[in-house]
Amino acid sequence: STVIDMAYTAEQAAEILKQDSFRSSYLKELFDKQCIWSDPLSWNYFSEEYAKQVISGFEFLAKHETPYLLHCSAGRDRTGFAVMMLAILADAEKEDIITDYMITWENCYEVERGTVLWDYIRGWQIEDWMDRILTEYGNQGEETLKDATRNYLLRNGMNPDTLDLLIRKLTL
Repeated sequence: STVIDMAYTAEQAAEILKQDSFRSSYLKELFDKQCIWSDPLSWNYFSEEYAKQVISGFEFLAKHETPYLLHCSAGRDRTGFAVMMLAILADAEKEDIITDYMITWENCYEVERGTVLWDYIRGWQIEDWMDRILTEYGNQGEETLKDATRNYLLRNGMNPDTLDLLIRKLTL
């Protein structure tokens, strides 16, 4: 198992694991085996900082074994966007990705499907992001969302061989 922690720095995570109140021997074992990557990702998904951070996390995933667990403090923004990219790379259907993303809003924030707020979040958080990836990283509208996501990662510095390895691991 491999964990991507997008809420804390490695130092903060180490301090949390040392606390007497922390009871997960499994997470302590993963930390000791260096199977936990920690870096509080930026909230600006199209910033250079976010791209570098998410690529660093994805490269960590590629070098480690599945299954993968990704988390932040709420699981909808930083984690949601990273998981969305991984799902796109794994050839998940667009509607399945959107539904999965919206489950966090439904379960944690009681946003009900079919409401104006649900539709707003779906459009603003997910569809706008997907449209922007296609616009900024697609090739004149001819590429798929997967191609555009690959381009986003590659143009921001991810090694092509590492990206291919990650995709293979995601689609086993």
